[in-house]
Amino acid sequence: MIRKELVKNITDLRTDPISLFALARQKESPLYVFNRAEPIGVLLSWEDFETLMERFEDVSDLNELELARKTSSELIFWEKTKKDINV
Repeated sequence: MIRKELVKNITDLRTDPISLFALARQKESPLYVFNRAEPIGVLLSWEDFETLMERFEDVSDLNELELARKTSSELIFWEKTKKDINV
């Protein structure tokens, strides 16, 4: 459920975007932007965006590892590889 204080309209965004970013940072939550009762976007603070991207990268890495385990008979680990090539 979306809390009412996190819902903003496109006019709010046009009028004072900086305060919306500040509000997102203060609430530590995304703001949901609507235009005439239709959701059109989500506004995140930079910190929340970075956290989201880090999590996405972690999940992506785990998916790649799982695929490698399923399709490869032998995994080669980076630490062992660095030793083998003297890095």
